Amino acid sequence: RSYISDNRKRNNRILRINPADPLQPIVVGRIPTDSRPNLQDLFVTEGGTIYVADAGQRKVWAFHPGGATFTEVLQTPHPFFPVALLLHDRSLYVSMMTPRVDGEPRNGRVYEYLLPSDLQLHQ
Repeated sequence: RSYISDNRKRNNRILRINPADPLQPIVVGRIPTDSRPNLQDLFVTEGGTIYVADAGQRKVWAFHPGGATFTEVLQTPHPFFPVALLLHDRSLYVSMMTPRVDGEPRNGRVYEYLLPSDLQLHQ
């Protein structure tokens, strides 16, 4: 199974695509919206947890496919927003960028966050 994010028309959803039936994507989750989400990247663990980088709300979310609840894992420090994710063991690696202002180049960094062992995701 493959997962993709869908920002088209501000859908803010995660889709699962079955390679045997690529024309019938299934919605497995929709990002909660406090403001204007802008989904940049996602990472799926072997256990099926999906982590999503939301640049619009400057957050990283986690959820199980089909679950109704998203857990906010990280609020990125101002002015950075998340653009890419990688999870290894209990470390979440987040690539972050600053917004482009008046033609100035963006700054970027990769940060490592240790996930709590008691991170509870609702299924």
